[in-house]
Amino acid sequence: MPDVWVLDSDGSSRSALAREWYHEIFRRRWELLDRALKHHEAGAFEASVLIVLAQMDGIAVDVTGDRDQSFFKGFDHLEDDRTLAGHPEGLKAIARLMSRDVKATTSSGELRRHGIVHGRELGYDTRENSTRAFAALFNLIEWAQPRMQERARRWLQEGRDRWAGSDELDEDGRRRDRRGFDDAKVLVTRLVTVQTAHFEKRGCYARTIDELLGHSAWSDVIEVSSDDVDLATNTDASEFWLHVVTPTGFVFGSAGRGGDPVGWFYAGVRAPVGGISDDDWRHAARDPAHIEW
Repeated sequence: MPDVWVLDSDGSSRSALAREWYHEIFRRRWELLDRALKHHEAGAFEASVLIVLAQMDGIAVDVTGDRDQSFFKGFDHLEDDRTLAGHPEGLKAIARLMSRDVKATTSSGELRRHGIVHGRELGYDTRENSTRAFAALFNLIEWAQPRMQERARRWLQEGRDRWAGSDELDEDGRRRDRRGFDDAKVLVTRLVTVQTAHFEKRGCYARTIDELLGHSAWSDVIEVSSDDVDLATNTDASEFWLHVVTPTGFVFGSAGRGGDPVGWFYAGVRAPVGGISDDDWRHAARDPAHIEW
């Protein structure tokens, strides 16, 4: 197991953890797991093992919503037909092994949660045990992912319903009413990709949406009409700018010049006035990014 699970300091392991959690309630838990990784890297395995075991228990309870369905208690909920970790011989079997009781104080070096947290297993502080604990954690995250995605979708919809029509900003300065933001940014990004390819092939940008998508393989992927996107070019079509209005009225746009794949972005409460010369356009490489992008 230690040979399979390598905990690098390049951020890859941290990213694997961080991607699975979508709500602020887990921020503090992530901070603790990040410390556990740092302890592991520093060789402080007595600390990394304890932190990981505690957080695994908490994660399982947060996912199930039932204290009797933690990682170390009531193992049947760890079995499912949606994930590899949910195989009967997967996470469930790991949990049973790690939950075995310790009858007497020992220094066997086994990874048993009961003996470790109650001071009955004195030889747990090894690299192998720390790596095994993280391996079990990653399996738990795989098991938890579809369940947390379902919960995240509910939270997202609740947030949309709560802030619909609001002009309030969050603590980072982003708008709370974000209806249609993701779809608009994806659409804008895809259209820019097609425009860049159009320029490479024809030496100019498309002047209309119909021209842009009419002869493109993207026409089957991008379902959009000229009513959905405002697209314009300069006289010789060496520059273009386009924008999309979200259901909230907030606007996202992008612009390009001379076929350069690195262009300008726009985000604001009104449609951009004029072309790239408008001060509200920000160059992707030279200017600070819009906070909403």
